Amino acid sequence: MNQRLMQAYRQAPWRTQIQRIAVLLLVLIAIGIIAGLYLSVSAQAATAAIQIRQFEATRDALKETNSNLEAELALITTSENMAKRAQEMGYQPLDPQTVQYLVIPEYPGRQPAMIAPPPSVPHPVKPLIRASYTQSLWDWVLENMARVGGSRDES
Repeated sequence: MNQRLMQAYRQAPWRTQIQRIAVLLLVLIAIGIIAGLYLSVSAQAATAAIQIRQFEATRDALKETNSNLEAELALITTSENMAKRAQEMGYQPLDPQTVQYLVIPEYPGRQPAMIAPPPSVPHPVKPLIRASYTQSLWDWVLENMARVGGSRDES
């Protein structure tokens, strides 16, 4: 009777083969999905790296162009070139003895730019972190243990 019971619950050989094939297919599908995700992430990383190289090349080219333009501007604005250009435009050098200056009594003159407050004025510094958060856990524990120990001694 025991053998008949075993035969009743035993699966047919074709069912076990289908189960093994299904498990193998699921494993292959999982490996395929993982490989696809890996390839996708790798492709995105490679694309980002290429874009970074292109941006760096553009930045370097712009830096070089900027340096060339600064050098050209330095050549154009030398005192010799500026004097020559002014003479070509009809300007003449001034004689300091012949210049007439106009004095305007209400004009205060150029005011210096105040970039920073004077050093004598103290800045009110507001702390970024409350004082209760600057104490370490260890210090807090020791302080509270001292309070508890002190309160027991007093009573």
